[in-house]
Parts: sequence; structure tokens; C-alpha cells
Amino acid sequence: MVVGVLSLLYKKGEVTDLSNWRPLTMLCVDYKLLAKVLADRLRTALPYVVHEDQTCGVEGRSIRL
Repeated sequence: MVVGVLSLLYKKGEVTDLSNWRPLTMLCVDYKLLAKVLADRLRTALPYVVHEDQTCGVEGRSIRL
């Protein structure tokens, strides 16, 4: 479940006019940070773990036709 905090961000014009405010939702990104850290750490080990015939997810490898 994604939970966010909604705030209004003033753009320009008359402050009392609601059309001059933009809704902004602040989301929790803890899972994105954790995923990025894990992916960066795994990237160094993947070439040794994944067979050389496998190309997906290993930097520097591509599909040869």
C-alpha cells in the first residue's frame, strides 16, 4: 500500500484563488532507496554468479544474433 502526504504548492497569481495552487503528494521512497543500494551491490557480483551465456541484467553483456 502506498501512503502519501498531500500538500498545496502556490504557483502564482491571487493567493485566494484555488486554481493558483498545485497539489503535491509526498511519497515514502524508502523501498526505492533500499532497492537501489541492493542493485548496486549485486551489480559487482552478478558477472561471477550468472553464467556467461546469460545476458540479462549483467552490465557489458548484450544479446548476439
